[in-house]
Amino acid sequence: MAKNIFKFTLFVALAVVVLLISAQNASAAVNAPTTPTSTSNITASSIRYNWTWGGGEEDRWVLERSTNGSDWTFVATTTATTTANYTYTGLATNTLYYFRVGAATSTSVTSTYATSSAVYTAVEQVSAPTIGTANTSSLPITINIGGNPAATTYALYNTTTANYLNSAGAVTTTPVWQTTSTWGASFAATGLSLNTLYQFAVISRNGDNTEAATSTVSTAKYTLASQASTPTIGTPTVSTLPVTININSNPAATTYALYNFTSGNYLASNGSSTTTPVWQTTSTWGAAFAATGLSVNSAYQFNVIARNGDSVEAATSTTSTAKYTLANAASAPTIGTAATSSLPITININSNPAATTYALYNTTTANYLNSAGAATTTPVWQTTSTWGASFAATGLSLNTLYQFAVISRNGDNTEAATSTVSTAKYTLATAPTMGETTNVGSSNATMNWTGNGTQYYAENTNNGANSGWISGVSSAFTGLSCNVSYIFRVKSRNGDSTETDWSASTTVSLTNCGGSSPGGGSPSPTVTTPVTTVVTSTIVAPITTPAPVSAPVTATTPVSSVITPVATVSETAVQNPDSLVVIENIAKVSFQPGEPLKFTYNFTNDNDASLKIKIVRQLLSSKGKVLKSASAFRVLKSGQTAVVKVNETIAKKQSPGNYTVKVAVYNSQTSKLIDSNSFGITVEKLKKKFLVLGENISSEYAAIKFDLSGVKISAGLPAMIKGKYNYTNQSADSQAIRMVRELQGPDGKVIAKKIGKWTMTAGESYWQGFTQAVGGNLAAGPYLISVKAYDYATGDLLEQNSFGFNVVLK
Repeated sequence: MAKNIFKFTLFVALAVVVLLISAQNASAAVNAPTTPTSTSNITASSIRYNWTWGGGEEDRWVLERSTNGSDWTFVATTTATTTANYTYTGLATNTLYYFRVGAATSTSVTSTYATSSAVYTAVEQVSAPTIGTANTSSLPITINIGGNPAATTYALYNTTTANYLNSAGAVTTTPVWQTTSTWGASFAATGLSLNTLYQFAVISRNGDNTEAATSTVSTAKYTLASQASTPTIGTPTVSTLPVTININSNPAATTYALYNFTSGNYLASNGSSTTTPVWQTTSTWGAAFAATGLSVNSAYQFNVIARNGDSVEAATSTTSTAKYTLANAASAPTIGTAATSSLPITININSNPAATTYALYNTTTANYLNSAGAATTTPVWQTTSTWGASFAATGLSLNTLYQFAVISRNGDNTEAATSTVSTAKYTLATAPTMGETTNVGSSNATMNWTGNGTQYYAENTNNGANSGWISGVSSAFTGLSCNVSYIFRVKSRNGDSTETDWSASTTVSLTNCGGSSPGGGSPSPTVTTPVTTVVTSTIVAPITTPAPVSAPVTATTPVSSVITPVATVSETAVQNPDSLVVIENIAKVSFQPGEPLKFTYNFTNDNDASLKIKIVRQLLSSKGKVLKSASAFRVLKSGQTAVVKVNETIAKKQSPGNYTVKVAVYNSQTSKLIDSNSFGITVEKLKKKFLVLGENISSEYAAIKFDLSGVKISAGLPAMIKGKYNYTNQSADSQAIRMVRELQGPDGKVIAKKIGKWTMTAGESYWQGFTQAVGGNLAAGPYLISVKAYDYATGDLLEQNSFGFNVVLK
């Protein structure tokens, strides 16, 4: 009984507890979280969701997320606290999410949910962009997206210029946001400067337009340098050619290598040849840079290669126009064994190559030699193989002193300095011709002859009696006997003492020795002259050395009154001063055949667009007939001016008369004439050039004097000035002198120069002979021959003097 009472009592107690608990649960309230809700701490893979506690008796939070706001995924259940937030993790980068939270107990249903607004996760900061193969004005850019999805947008930033890039790659001040598919795989920054260093960065942005940190900058990269223009080759020397680099708009920091296209080698910084390129800026190469160590009179061509700051080479420039180095001035020619009317000449080439051409000049007659050796007024240019080993100057006078010079010329027809003159040499004399015997006595007779020798030698072959070498043309022989036949003969020699053969002999017998002849007078000899063919020549007076002048000429001043005035632009009537074709800088309008016609014309495109033009330049006769025409095509941008300098030679065979020079500009696409202009010129009858020595004499300098006593006051060109100059060491010490003789043209430029070293004791005075060729190619105008003495060690000018002459037309 007691056991049953215990079981009943326990059951009742348990029932009471259950009823109490049920009553308690039935009375607990669950309240939904309240707004406002928010998100924070957003990263690329997590977002914290925040809400407000609703004040109920819930013991847990139910958390869910969605990517579209309708389909929800359970995430977690957390213990309800008054601190109401939850961080969602494991989210996708730059992805749209919705979050919600509900309140609940273990026995209740979940309350209504508090839902967030749509929110994107953050984007990743991208790595530095990749820069592709450079161009002259663009750089390809590849965005490295990292873990960002395709919908992520990016802005590109040029850190060098502090500008953003727009969708075309050009600069802009505000960011342009696009996906990588919109930017494109071939996107490039454009409008960049030549050979300039650039760096770029990328900014990524999520769907809420929230930007990530800017990427690190790209590796610096240079745009390409532009292909250099064709180099310009300057004035040559015998072993150098100046090379000017035409940069084609590249910046100053661009480096260049110079390439000798002819030899297949590069140029070193000193101009010598090297097998590897040497890279330098134009300022380092220098404006006066020259290729050195070149061969004499050889054609060379050059290229330029530009390189950017990343050592990437541009295309090689086009090859320059071939240009020859100068030929060496030939050495003095060698004169061979003389003949009566010819002198063999050997050209001494002075290391010039076989293709070098030469002109031969007779400095005595001031004429050139043609290919047959005869005199001509214009130079004849031939190689030594064409002149030949047996070449000789022909048509020369008997027993006459001649000197010759040689002018070498390169493949561009540029002449070297004239050689020094040859050693003077005489042509041969011919054997004399015996004449009548005179002054015949009982024991004497005078032999007479004619000839062209400098000296003569008459001989009595019977006994060897002779006249010795005499300059006269007769010789008296004494000690002769009657009734004896005497044989006489004579020979001569020229100015170089080269003897002729003996003349034909003359036999003389003295007869009637015992008595007087009727009417008095000398006895008459019997003269027997063999039948002999005798070559006769014109008798030439012996050459004698002129007496020195009493006082040396010290200086001369060119005669300005003989210079032909030159027409100026002010005297020139341009046909249409208002023409769009502007003609100016006309040097002159009256010409000798062979003179240069120089002027400038320009045309400006005043249209708003580019214009393709054809320029036609013509020479018209007085009747308007086109005698010569040249044309060129140009493309002119709006406002651009084409300026053309004309330097053309009037043909040597141009007939005298009046002509018109016309310049016309056409639209090359429509062939319509835009405008034209012209001016008149006159071609005169060809005049001869003469050298006229100056008349005024000065004595400004005492240490250098001239002796010009042998120089003709006026002579036709080509001519030779043969004189002497003297220098006196007026110091108390020995001097080493560098003596310089120069021929200067009307423009002051040196045409020819000779340099020598003199070593002189104190007070020593020395005369130096000189010969200056005055070629027929010299233009009319005043010229100056100067002699300057420099201290050989210091280069200081000690003394100088000069004399002048004019080349005039007559």
